[in-house]
Amino acid sequence: MTEQTPPTAQPHLTNEVTPADPLAASPHDLADLRARLAGLEAELATLAEHLEEVREAAASDAPADQDSESSDGESAGKAERAGSDGPVFILLLDDDHQFAVELGLLMTWVEQVLEPTYINEPTPSAPWCSTWWEHPEAYARLHGIWLAWVQLTTPASDNWTGPADWHRDYLDPALAALRAPDGPLIDCTTDSRVPRHHPRPQASTKSTT
Repeated sequence: MTEQTPPTAQPHLTNEVTPADPLAASPHDLADLRARLAGLEAELATLAEHLEEVREAAASDAPADQDSESSDGESAGKAERAGSDGPVFILLLDDDHQFAVELGLLMTWVEQVLEPTYINEPTPSAPWCSTWWEHPEAYARLHGIWLAWVQLTTPASDNWTGPADWHRDYLDPALAALRAPDGPLIDCTTDSRVPRHHPRPQASTKSTT
């Protein structure tokens, strides 16, 4: 009986490629990686120095930037008056230029804060005037509540009840008197569809030009 020789095992053929060991890097590759890492660290250090310089420059320029910002209602209300120890009531400003500047700031605050938020549609019992600055009593009362708003809503004052106090003690009484049926705006608009403006005679008025 003839002994049969077992068949020889054939190697398994495949198209798969064994991935290289990621840790098996040549000394040349490691040196290149170290050089790149050192370069990135240097760039990060330079960027950090530049960022610190930008922050310092921004901090030093902050007061000037804040003084120049008066386009929105809040910055207009908190605009500082250079060369003044404190606010001056608008009726006490004898200098025409100072009066015009103060009135301009007040107009910005009324236009961007007061009117959109608190002035509803005019009615016979609550008139309003779109040219209120031509009524001395109107701009005097509005200037008063604006000064109070600046004082009571400034974050630096750390007065948490300031806004509530401002509404109760200043805004509500002032608007009630200003928009009363027998108030200074009685001859002005009582219906938004029919705008009217008739300044009441005053003993003396300030020039707005």
